[in-house]
This record gives sequence, structure tokens and C-alpha cells, in this order.
Amino acid sequence: MMELDLLSMQDFFDLVYAYMGDNPDVPREATQEDIDAFYRM
Repeated sequence: MMELDLLSMQDFFDLVYAYMGDNPDVPREATQEDIDAFYRM
């Protein structure tokens, strides 16, 4: 837990995104479900 004190918030979020594999800065590819949901509106 003491190591968390050494991280900046950006470092912490980078670590979380790397662990979860979900980086909001990278655009994701649309899936067929996304396209279907878009045209259902």
C-alpha cells in the first residue's frame, strides 16, 4: 500500500487501464451489436 503513495493519479489510472485492458484513449472497433443498436434507434 505504501507504493500507492508514490504514484501520481495519472500513473494510477495507467496501471488500472493496463490491468483491465480498457484504455479510454484508444478508439475501439464497433461490433455488430453496436451497429444494430445504433440503427434500432
